[in-house]
Amino acid sequence: MSFIYGLAVFLVLFEGIIIHSEGTGDTTSVLPIEHSPNIDIKGDLQFFPNDIIEEILSKTDIETIRNFIRSRIIFPSDIIMSRILQNCIIIIAEEIVDDDGDDVYEFYAYGDLFVRIHKHQKLMSFFDRFGHQVKKITIYYFPEEFVHTIDVIRYIVKICVENLEELRIDTLDDRGLWKEISNENNEIIFPNVKKFEFVGESKRNEFKLNLIFPKLESFKLIGSITDVYCLENVTGLQELTLSYLYNIFNEIINEHEHQLKDIFKNNKNMTKVSLGGPIRRETMHSIAKYLTKLETLEIESPGKDFLLRANNSTALYELPLVTHFVISSAEIDELLEDGNFSFRMPKLKRLTVNLITVDDKVIEFIQQFKKLEILELFVRDVNVIGFIEDLVHIKEFSTGFCEDIGFESVEEYFFDGIESKLQTLKFINFDERFYPFYEDSIKLINDHLKKTNQSTWTISMGEHIEMSEKYEVFRRGVNKKYLMFRRNL
Repeated sequence: MSFIYGLAVFLVLFEGIIIHSEGTGDTTSVLPIEHSPNIDIKGDLQFFPNDIIEEILSKTDIETIRNFIRSRIIFPSDIIMSRILQNCIIIIAEEIVDDDGDDVYEFYAYGDLFVRIHKHQKLMSFFDRFGHQVKKITIYYFPEEFVHTIDVIRYIVKICVENLEELRIDTLDDRGLWKEISNENNEIIFPNVKKFEFVGESKRNEFKLNLIFPKLESFKLIGSITDVYCLENVTGLQELTLSYLYNIFNEIINEHEHQLKDIFKNNKNMTKVSLGGPIRRETMHSIAKYLTKLETLEIESPGKDFLLRANNSTALYELPLVTHFVISSAEIDELLEDGNFSFRMPKLKRLTVNLITVDDKVIEFIQQFKKLEILELFVRDVNVIGFIEDLVHIKEFSTGFCEDIGFESVEEYFFDGIESKLQTLKFINFDERFYPFYEDSIKLINDHLKKTNQSTWTISMGEHIEMSEKYEVFRRGVNKKYLMFRRNL
């Protein structure tokens, strides 16, 4: 009986971990497995095969993994660590010498699990033992401030260069970095890296990504790069992000936007493209012509010509497979002035809009997408709940929380009497001090709904780990808490 009961609890927990890590981008804290009330580590769990335990550990947090090893339920073999580390991004940065707490810190950001080992000696010891199993690393390179960090970076890269699949670099001058990690032939090659992200300023004169990353599938540049033709011979991209960082312009778009045509032509299998500051009408034409498999398009601060047709006789650009469109703009009025857009997205299901102001033109823009189900409308310090009335087909609505959103603003949407298909209502940037009030209010509403045989609602609060940099740029004082109401169908 103990084994069967333990198995049931274990599988439920496993399902919860999978949902936690593969869901829509939201997460709540998950207790380490050994803290679950109905599981006896040295009793029930000893019956489970190692491969099942390993699979669960590959989906959970570092603290649980460490406790399993300490309890001798598993031993840190190469196979086990390879499965565990496949979902972790190891941070390489300056040493934290005054830390009195734990020597390992983990956190979620933008949907990824980051792990930082504070002491350099422990970090290098970790890579000595398990470096060949590490698939993802993030490097923070600021040599003027942290003179010893480059020795650590060089040591670690040499160990994991052959097996690395994801590399992220954050720096304001990368010239010394590439020199230090080049091989004996003065070459820089990461043979198996598929995803490369660069944040800051790349001042390397020659930065040919096809030679450095021959298997590159995803490239994200937030900032500037001296070699603006770094993508010239890259042919295997599936995802591309070219954006700016605060006042650091992205020269590929800012001064050389014309080359996007050839980049798209050489990478026709791309499913996701994110561009910051495009202005040329020809760019949208090239997207429609060459990227016929595109599913997600993100545009930040576009020029007027990028979105609009030259005249009414110009044919619309068809984006047949795009299901998620993100647009962020501080000057939306100019973009929507005549509503003569140059594109169609007939299968759009999810729309994310980041704005400074909002008016009826924005709603008209949203209404043109007839199959839209999910709307994320974020306007700085503005209560936009009332716009739901004009968007009756939306099933999920997300917006920013501000203190003038009283409960009376949302109360009517919990009843069946209004014309709306709303199933989920979500507030990002939520002040958790207000949670008890909303929790008590929804209990009273649910009591009434039960008496009238209507669907009730579930309230929850958590952390929105998918919050993008774009949202943060358009906000003041952002936190990642969310408040969510979900209809119990």
